[in-house]
Amino acid sequence: MNQSEDLYQITKLVKQRYERTKDEHQKELAWLAYQSMKLVREDPSIENAEAFVDTEQDFLFHPNTRRNTVSYSERVLEAVKSNNYNDDSRPNINHAGNEKNTPYLGYVYVARSDTKPNQIKIGYTTMELGKRMQTYKTRYGYSINITVYAFVDLPHKFEIELHRALKELRVSGFERKESNEWFYGDEELVIGWIKHIATRDNLSIFRNSWQN
Repeated sequence: MNQSEDLYQITKLVKQRYERTKDEHQKELAWLAYQSMKLVREDPSIENAEAFVDTEQDFLFHPNTRRNTVSYSERVLEAVKSNNYNDDSRPNINHAGNEKNTPYLGYVYVARSDTKPNQIKIGYTTMELGKRMQTYKTRYGYSINITVYAFVDLPHKFEIELHRALKELRVSGFERKESNEWFYGDEELVIGWIKHIATRDNLSIFRNSWQN
């Protein structure tokens, strides 16, 4: 049998990777991967491990991520599937919002671009929405227009759960330089899922674009 994977140590390494990341958008992806790994540690289910694979892949495919960056998620998924893991939980991992300088309020949003007909981008940000659109154009070279938003607690969790729910609709064949947050679908589909996630996971929607 392979050596047991230590979920505490992997969580620590993924957090350190997030803390070392400087690029603003890349850091958002590193943060999502860290939050996904924390969910695995709290509940080591195959579903949570698969979500960690998805979010870590988004980080690994970012153009500023070095090609030799270590991937942990496949190891974690295999360990969970085989029940071959341990948790050397010496320090406790704080929940989102309890760590110093941790963003835990922000926007989950849907955006469109004229360059991607019939596709929607599902993301989250702790920036103001106008600034997020500006930074996206600077990073990727084309504009997006945010069509739906909700200001929520734990926006990273909303994004993780939306990506998991709609993973079969994710646009495939993207290039390494491209964002992997594009899906086939429409705004009403995402609004329905945002409401469902908020109710299911007892999360707050403080304001949104679809209600006065």
